[in-house]
Amino acid sequence: ICISDDWIEQLRNEMPESPEATLERMMTQYGLSREDVETMLAEPGCTALFEQSVVGRDPKRVVSWITSEIFGQLAYRSQRLADSSLSAEQFAQLLDALNADTITSAQAKQALIAFMDGEQRTVGELIKAYGWEVISDQDELRNIAERLLEAHPKEVAGYLKGQTRRLNFFVGKLMQATQGQAKPQDASQIIKKLLEARR
Repeated sequence: ICISDDWIEQLRNEMPESPEATLERMMTQYGLSREDVETMLAEPGCTALFEQSVVGRDPKRVVSWITSEIFGQLAYRSQRLADSSLSAEQFAQLLDALNADTITSAQAKQALIAFMDGEQRTVGELIKAYGWEVISDQDELRNIAERLLEAHPKEVAGYLKGQTRRLNFFVGKLMQATQGQAKPQDASQIIKKLLEARR
């Protein structure tokens, strides 16, 4: 039997990539850590989800969402990724909305849960349906923050005495008042500025 080099090459190309080769390639191609790639390799279908979702996006942010949020949901549901209804397209929409500051991280987590529950609407449709538009009007946020400071004089006094953790109290209250529609970093900056102005 004569076996040609071309045929051997064709067979080699058709063979699935070994886990070791995938590990090396993804570390080099995407700048990921060995631990991140090994974590994804341990879950069937995970590297495919990553590679379908990462095009044009930050690889580290994509892998972070997969290994923390998606894996967290899978563990909570005692489910495998292959049995989940989440698609790469839905995941990519979620990442893009986050990147564009269209939704907050908390809202993105809610969208992820909805997708994993079988939700078929797009991220844009969910934003409209749930009123998830991010409040970016600084004056509106400042007015809410001012009212919160007036309503909690003891916490203000505590912050001014050096109890800096009181800042987190006010950020939490502002997030609650806006039903999670403010960006936490905006809330923190505005409240800190208002508190410091009272010194």
